[in-house]
Amino acid sequence: MQSRPVSILIAGAGAVGCTYGARLLNAGHRVTFLARDATVADLRQHGLTVRSIDGDLVFPTVDATTQPSEHADVILLTASANATAALIPRLAPAVGPNTILCSLQNGLGNEALIESAWPEANVVGGVAFIGARRLAPCIIEHRDQGHVTIGPWRDRDLAAAERLHALLTDAGIRSRLTDDIRVAIWKKLLWNLAFNTTSALSGAWVHEVLDVEGGEQLCLDLMHEARAVAAAEGIQLPADLPDRILRDTANLRWTTTSMSLAREAGDLLEVEPIAGEVLRRAAKHDIEVPLTRAVAVLLRAWNKSRRRTAI
Repeated sequence: MQSRPVSILIAGAGAVGCTYGARLLNAGHRVTFLARDATVADLRQHGLTVRSIDGDLVFPTVDATTQPSEHADVILLTASANATAALIPRLAPAVGPNTILCSLQNGLGNEALIESAWPEANVVGGVAFIGARRLAPCIIEHRDQGHVTIGPWRDRDLAAAERLHALLTDAGIRSRLTDDIRVAIWKKLLWNLAFNTTSALSGAWVHEVLDVEGGEQLCLDLMHEARAVAAAEGIQLPADLPDRILRDTANLRWTTTSMSLAREAGDLLEVEPIAGEVLRRAAKHDIEVPLTRAVAVLLRAWNKSRRRTAI
């Protein structure tokens, strides 16, 4: 795949999509951003600037569209997971017989939606660990981490996952290839359920949530609820994983979350792909998850008061 420029569609031109898209552009690939009308107009007029800990990138012009018209070699879904179901029909013109589709979104269920739409396609699961935010419509600040973990969604997707891993690595994106992407997705889900929800509800930095009395225990209890649901779903996570996640996160000062940034922007929060999916799967297995239910109720109330299009 790397012997020639690859045609890549970035489905979602937010901070995550623009950061990774810029790296792929810098590597010489043909990158198109799929976004809303206003974002497309901004990108076409002003280009894209990424101020990054890995080196700044500036592109005076970039390709952007509201509707793809030709097959892509790779489609990276980086839009809000709220938008996945609505986004998939828009991707249809870009999906060819050899296209690799990879979700780098939060939450559970994204890969299943892709597989359902295109059962014969190459489906790669993924999670992104990146601290990035939009400073202006075409200016992104990437200030923390930036690596991804990807893996085949089914056994037959292994070759596609290996090609995508090589593509990302060659572009300077730190990529890890795993043989059990479902475990990686659930691990990220534990973090999101504990820290995205509490930071968005409180308006606090992650370390401020942890510094108040009861903050650490609340985050631990949320992660333990999710771990119990994962086990019922056949995903075995280590018993000490919540403690390790808490310890690692406590060492990160001034960390914000994607859900906090969405709240600041007045956008819909990713409640259903994160807390909502845990609730639905818990109900299926008759597991009580009272804290997850509580944060979901409050976050849903926020979304009810802030109706926006998610992509």
